[in-house]
Amino acid sequence: EILSGLVGSEMCIRDRTNIVKAASSVKNVSKVLKEKKDVKFVESEIEEMSSDIENLKEKLENEVEKINIEYNISNYDIEEIYIKPRRKDIYNVKLSLLWEEA
Repeated sequence: EILSGLVGSEMCIRDRTNIVKAASSVKNVSKVLKEKKDVKFVESEIEEMSSDIENLKEKLENEVEKINIEYNISNYDIEEIYIKPRRKDIYNVKLSLLWEEA
């Protein structure tokens, strides 16, 4: 009614329908633009997180490499020592076995 008052009362129904459709189209376009903006934001977040993941992978690989270098077995001198067993260090172990025939 407000629109017909501004434009005039002679406005036909077809013109009103076209105006309503145009307003609806503008609303849909703004919704699509907002969704595109949201998609771009999410894409940038994904890109940033992917970059963070790559940085963390590199950091982890470096830390693992440092640990492997530090604790590598070749860094330690290994010396074999033979210890002669003494009679009192040898124990008589009693072993029992039990089974049931099927």
